[in-house]
Amino acid sequence: MSADARIRIVGRVREINRGTEEKKQWSIAGNPYAKRKSIQIWRFVVVSFDKNGNVAQRAPVELRGESILGLLDPGDEVEITSGRPYYGTTWTDRVYNKSTHSIVKVEGSLAPPIPAENVGRFLAKVIRSPFFKILLLALTIFAFYVFKKR
Repeated sequence: MSADARIRIVGRVREINRGTEEKKQWSIAGNPYAKRKSIQIWRFVVVSFDKNGNVAQRAPVELRGESILGLLDPGDEVEITSGRPYYGTTWTDRVYNKSTHSIVKVEGSLAPPIPAENVGRFLAKVIRSPFFKILLLALTIFAFYVFKKR
């Protein structure tokens, strides 16, 4: 998973749901023979407690990929140190299970889609950049030169 945010979530696993999704692989539009891929998904909540035993934080987490290797059960104490927030859920490809001293790992990890507002911010930065302005000027001069010859 690229561009992971530096995060740290420590607590106990609650409400774990395991499932699969069928995802169509990229193909030419309308191809009835497009390959389908099975995606493994584990969704769970990591709950941390304060000194008095009260719930201090609930962090929804999602593992998503072609396969998920390792064991994770409700009540296991876990630590997550990398991932990407996506609409209130942390998508990660690695969870350290402190209860079993093992790592739960995603093979063929899928990064979360980029939220539309991030794409808009990125495009706004590109358009305001000096490089884009020079490129636009060069394309304008090129187009003027090409069409002037005709």
